[in-house]
Amino acid sequence: MALDNVDFEIRSGEVNALVGENGAGKSTLIKIMAGYYTPDRGEIRVGGKHLDPDPAAAHQAGVATIHQDHHLVPSMTVAENIMLGHWPTRFGVIARKEQTRRAVRVLAQVAPELSPSTRAQRLSPAEGQLVEIARALSEDARVLIMDEPTTSLSPREVDRLFAVVNELKAKGLGIVFVSHWLEEVFRIADRITVLRDSRFIGSAPVAQLDQEQVIKMMVGRAVHEVTTSTHQPGKVILEVRNLNRYGVLENISFKVYAGEIVTLAGLVGAGRSEVANCIFGIDPYDSGQVLVNGTPVPPNDPTAAIQAGIALLPEDRRRQALVGQLSGQREHHPGRAGSHRAALDHFQKA
Repeated sequence: MALDNVDFEIRSGEVNALVGENGAGKSTLIKIMAGYYTPDRGEIRVGGKHLDPDPAAAHQAGVATIHQDHHLVPSMTVAENIMLGHWPTRFGVIARKEQTRRAVRVLAQVAPELSPSTRAQRLSPAEGQLVEIARALSEDARVLIMDEPTTSLSPREVDRLFAVVNELKAKGLGIVFVSHWLEEVFRIADRITVLRDSRFIGSAPVAQLDQEQVIKMMVGRAVHEVTTSTHQPGKVILEVRNLNRYGVLENISFKVYAGEIVTLAGLVGAGRSEVANCIFGIDPYDSGQVLVNGTPVPPNDPTAAIQAGIALLPEDRRRQALVGQLSGQREHHPGRAGSHRAALDHFQKA
């Protein structure tokens, strides 16, 4: 059962943080609140009125959802996406100047550096998420559901987002904040609600809780310390030597040993995704080498990277990793590289 007799409430002028481990039921609950799922029992009320299980009904009731993966129309501009569905008109024609004016007004609250004329397909995941927040603000939402909104944001962008959240709270909005980062939860939330194993565990003001208590509610036991394994890594299986892409990357070098996880950390725009793309061959690089088990991998060649045993899970998996027209079933192809080559050809033609 995805949810079992769960109660949840959000009050005007409050941030209620919804927390729980993966599989606790958070995503199911917010999709029910947004009208995407129909509950088997129970109901949702907004302002004391019953809410039908329908996204349009939720939208009309003032419930807006900011998803972890942004939902924008790629071919439309930032301004058009912000005003999507409620474009200002004059004599039955979209009033472009008024559309831009309204978009700029809400962009100023979350992403003043974004141009309203930029097409959504050119936005990074972080920028796309900020545009969705601006769209919710333009619709005068009463309830704002934010599903992992800070995942792709830099610390500076998080600060700006939280400032906006506090402004919205002061205006009387109720905000549902879903996050795995307890530091953020305790920073922004007024109340914390915990789910575990699809059940409601408890809800209390932040002032009455600490991180240890919340973790115990989430996992069902006290967690006193975290231990790590002490196994020794094996031989070098991936080596990046002096990787350069002019204006983007400069002398990037590191090694990955068998049996270990290496993390590339940095702010948005630091070059983490670009390094991964260069290693996989979908972004060109000007100099340097990528070696697997000591053997150089030909640059700018995803097929060669796949044959060498490299796989890529890109930053924007919705647009860059899946072919929406194909099923999830594994089809018969002449070898692993041939299968990936077919997918790459599909994306290039799309």
